[in-house]
Amino acid sequence: MRAFVLLLSSISFLVAHASPYAINRQVKPRNHRRQLSRRAAIFSLPALPFAQSNGRIYRVKRSTRTIPVRDFTGREILKVSLNDCAIASIWSMFAAQMCFPRITTMLYKCNEGLLRGQYYRLVTACTLHGGPIHLLCNTLSLNNIGPQCEKYFGRKRFACVLAVAGVGGSLASWWLSPVPSLGASGAIFGLIGAWSIFLYENQGVLGKESANAGLRALAQTIGLNILIGATIPGIDQAGHLGGLLAGAAAGYLFGPRLDMHFQPFSGQVLLLDRPIISLPR
Repeated sequence: MRAFVLLLSSISFLVAHASPYAINRQVKPRNHRRQLSRRAAIFSLPALPFAQSNGRIYRVKRSTRTIPVRDFTGREILKVSLNDCAIASIWSMFAAQMCFPRITTMLYKCNEGLLRGQYYRLVTACTLHGGPIHLLCNTLSLNNIGPQCEKYFGRKRFACVLAVAGVGGSLASWWLSPVPSLGASGAIFGLIGAWSIFLYENQGVLGKESANAGLRALAQTIGLNILIGATIPGIDQAGHLGGLLAGAAAGYLFGPRLDMHFQPFSGQVLLLDRPIISLPR
């Protein structure tokens, strides 16, 4: 019964995010003379040096699969995204758990171990899973929200959100729950939190209707998961909420903050990214 409810929760997550609310769905420049087309605002803006003093020109790559995978001869086989690498890592760790069961007890979140200084468990617990259904649910969720977050946040910011949310979820679980725990759910909830902040902070560019529709879908997903976690024993609610808040904080601090900037000399409008904290290129 518990496995069925977890699978149902994952399906509801997929339904709620089946239509991602992307930037190029609606662009509304504020207080500018020209209306830009959606594609021109994102993919075709000229990189003028004097326009980047108060922010970087914001561009969205058409594909996030830019990491080459090579065979032993050095020939490129395919290209993958960072989200693909994250999914491959949790599947590899699960295979290792099946082959060597002691890995689970050595690496999961254990309060006694953390009190003894085994802080690596805060990270390694995010890569482990308790069974095939648990792994499948997190894989489906990560495969659904991960690509759109990586596309609009960029690879570095996506990686930072995953790391901060995963560790934040583990810390919250350590402080608030005495029960051992494991799983990538905290990091996934962190992506939900970061994506929510992205939609909220960029309503002027995205359009209020699109942003609000996305926020409502995310709120329904969060509420449903909290309800399920409250009714089924064994689900680490502290880890989920900790990951959600940590991801939201990461999205607020270094997530994209978009602004339409009018160039009086060229008569062009640039889409600039002005985060609170800029990560190095």
